[in-house]
Amino acid sequence: MLSVPDFAKKQIIFVFTKEGDKISFSNENVIVKNKEGKIKHQSTCYRLFMLCIVGHMSVTSGLLQRANKFGFTICLMTVGMRVYQVINGYGEGNTIIRSRQYEYTGLEIGKIIINNKIKSQYKALQTIRYRNDVLNEAIATMKKHSQDALEAENRNELLGIEGSAARVYFPQIYSNVQWKRR
Repeated sequence: MLSVPDFAKKQIIFVFTKEGDKISFSNENVIVKNKEGKIKHQSTCYRLFMLCIVGHMSVTSGLLQRANKFGFTICLMTVGMRVYQVINGYGEGNTIIRSRQYEYTGLEIGKIIINNKIKSQYKALQTIRYRNDVLNEAIATMKKHSQDALEAENRNELLGIEGSAARVYFPQIYSNVQWKRR
């Protein structure tokens, strides 16, 4: 099972493939070689958290076996860095992560998330081409709610700010229909 220090010390490796590149293993190390056989990168499998392969490369059964043995994930990506396949190792860090999430009683992360959400909402309102006074006032109100979210003192106040922002945002987004509520 992965512990917190494991998450701090494990590596994520990105392999940007070129024609002829190969991934191989030697002495419990992952090795990336070019088409001439010269080593481009070498890392121990014990410290590997994720191997991201960008571009075209064959995945062998040996790679899959080692991913399972050492508990690292293989992420296959297009040349444009879009993920199209994730092959999970057995790493069991989720229970530790989840327990840390449930133990967290702070408000700071929630403040940032709500602040970012409201900012995204008022930026969406700013993209509306034909503005009127009501829309401009809604944008100003949303900006204030965004700042208020960062200054909330408790969870209920933060949820109230989020709800107030929603009551301003949705009628403006759906102004072409008779918006009542969700």
